[in-house]
Order: sequence, then structure tokens, then C-alpha cells
Amino acid sequence: MRICFRAGHCRGGDQVQALQQENFGFRRFAGEEELAAARSTGSDDRARRPRVIRFRQQGTGRYRAVVSEVRCCGCGAIVPDVTGPVHAYMPSSPGCWALYCGLEDWKASLSVGHDAPTLVQHLVDSYAAQHSDSPDRRNRQSVAVHLISLCASLEQGIPGARLRQLIGTWTHREYPLLVPRPDAYQLTVRDLADAAEQDRTGLVSDMAAATWAAWSAQHDQIRAWLAAMPGVRPGTAPR
Repeated sequence: MRICFRAGHCRGGDQVQALQQENFGFRRFAGEEELAAARSTGSDDRARRPRVIRFRQQGTGRYRAVVSEVRCCGCGAIVPDVTGPVHAYMPSSPGCWALYCGLEDWKASLSVGHDAPTLVQHLVDSYAAQHSDSPDRRNRQSVAVHLISLCASLEQGIPGARLRQLIGTWTHREYPLLVPRPDAYQLTVRDLADAAEQDRTGLVSDMAAATWAAWSAQHDQIRAWLAAMPGVRPGTAPR
């Protein structure tokens, strides 16, 4: 996965900036080498762990910088500790939002054979549902609607193209803050970002199923909302 670093957004920024000025191409190699200091010494160190990232010139030569990581305040994924924009109402760390936005080119490359609308909807639904702890009305609505969408897709087989039409009729309603929320998610945007592009299709489907399963405490409520929505007939798909 190709990424671009802005100066000052990671430790070792001066070195990265110098490389950028020379128009080098970078490729991120995640998880190949961990610093000895990053080896687990307890549960608390998972919130901020240094990590070795290798920067490789497209020709020859390698450069190394140490980048810290943090646990996303929303989904709990370990993400780059960077500064930058975040979503207006989905509570997430800047590094998590950057990983999600970094998947845009991959989404655009999906073909009809991949059932692109459903895959993209699964990704959007999963990411929104995993960033759910804000009492903001927009966030409460987002979480509820995207969980309804996951339910409709996974349990009733409604395709992504149809879901896009239906979601517009599900918004602008008052939804409560759903509690309890999941403690953790089996798959997050970090897993997608680290995966090879050819593996992401399957991972998105798995992420959708895992996210829906993680919200099991709210399944009855979400199914009831779905059953009451206009344009949706009760399905017969297994739960």
C-alpha cells in the first residue's frame, strides 16, 4: 500500500521530508520488524507502541524511521500517531481516519464482478458502526442506520445498490445511543490497510460479518427497526 507522509506527522519527519523532496516513492512494510521496546510488557503498552517502518526507494536503497502508534479512540485499532483531519461526527483518531481515506483508490478500482456496491457499502457500514461512542445526534443516527444496513444485507440479502436507495429513507430520525457497545472488533480498517489489495475483498466481507456479530446485544433492536422501515419486506435469510 503506498502512503504519503507529511513533514512533522511522524517521528523522523525531517528524514521523510528530505526523501519526499527528492521525489522518492515509498512503500510501507508493516509488521516486519518491531523494536525490542515495542515487545509486549503488559496491557497498557498497547496504547502507544513504537514501530519500525522501512521506506524503500523505487530503485535501490532503504531508509528507516520510527513512528509511534496509538489505539483509535473509536474502533480500538492500533493506528499511526499522526495529526490531521477526522470525521465530523464519527469519533476516531486521525491515523484511523487516514487509513480509511487511503482505501479510496482501491474502492474505485473494484469491478462489477466484485459486486462493488455491496462491498463498498459493507466497508462504509462497518467503519461507521465501529465508531459509535458519541452522543451527538448525527453519530447516533449514523451508527443505527449503518447497523440496519448491515442487518439488511447480511440477513436479508439486500444488495448494496438497493441499500444506498433505502438508507436515504432511514435517516433524519431520532435514534438512541446504543449501549452496551462492543468491547472490541475482530477486524478493523487497519487490517484492510495492511492487507494486499487482492485480499481485501474477502476481508471486507469478513469485517462486515464480524462487526455485525460484535453488536449482538443490539440485534433485536436493529431487526425491529429494519422491519418497521418502508420498502423492506421481512426476509427469510438465516440469522
